[in-house]
Amino acid sequence: MPERLLQTLVGPRLCRRLGMRDAGGGAPGMPGSAIRSPRLRVTAAVLSLWGASFCLSCWTSPGAVSGESGAGGSLLGAFLGESREVLGEQFSAAADDYFHMGAERIRPVAFDNGVFQRIGDEISPRGHVHLSGRDLEEIMPWLWLALRANPRNVETCLVTAFWLSHGLGRSDLAHRVLAEARWNNPFNYEVQLEEARLYLKEGDPDEACRALEAGLAFWPGRQDPAGPDARYGRATLLFYRALLHEARREREAAIRLFGEVMELYPERGAIQKRIDALRRDERPAVEASAVWQRMLKTEEESRAQDHCDRGPGHESH
Repeated sequence: MPERLLQTLVGPRLCRRLGMRDAGGGAPGMPGSAIRSPRLRVTAAVLSLWGASFCLSCWTSPGAVSGESGAGGSLLGAFLGESREVLGEQFSAAADDYFHMGAERIRPVAFDNGVFQRIGDEISPRGHVHLSGRDLEEIMPWLWLALRANPRNVETCLVTAFWLSHGLGRSDLAHRVLAEARWNNPFNYEVQLEEARLYLKEGDPDEACRALEAGLAFWPGRQDPAGPDARYGRATLLFYRALLHEARREREAAIRLFGEVMELYPERGAIQKRIDALRRDERPAVEASAVWQRMLKTEEESRAQDHCDRGPGHESH
């Protein structure tokens, strides 16, 4: 068995160089061959034990094949085990490099006008540059590999869906990414919020309401409710949902949810003015649909800039 494994790993040509011969007098490097050198026998045995240990560790690692893993019972998840998180990070880093067109981050230099600096800048540009438009398709294979390697990385799911929708105009593919994210990360409010944004952008308030209600039910998930990300997420869910209530003339529900936003961020005076107008049964100066469209645009611009600064593999609020 060790001889056969070594033949499989290194190939017949190298086997002949290693001095393998056929046990029955056949040609070297062919099936049934034996290893003459005791040292090579030990090497083959070590390779066999290493291969068996690696397969066993992949099979028994926590979450590799259990229902709690995003890879579920997939062959890739079973093979990679816990290493899929590191591999996913590497693929995200590759997407970052492609997004910034291979440019290094700006760093101080002693001389910037020498002939070698000019040649180096031609080969490997420095500065803040990034892909845009259809060129963003270049990062998609890397993000896809990152998702396949670690489908439980919600941040990668959100970033991929964002660039598919915002950068490439492929909301259909963004919905597919988020559908997989829901399957691999059940009860995650951030996935529901991202889907609500997509539906609002597409002009489907009914589906947006469904996603927002689910997001509010799932909040805060594994996040600290008092943390800044969780607070921002809840306020965003509440604000969008309140605007949809207002658009449907559900005044009391809108007032209640706007009030919850004010509890989280009491400095937002524009929301208080909106509450006061609703209590007086007056129409606010700006229609609810116009507000959420403006908010969607502002969020998209802010997130795009954040990704440009930090890379497409990162998401922040």
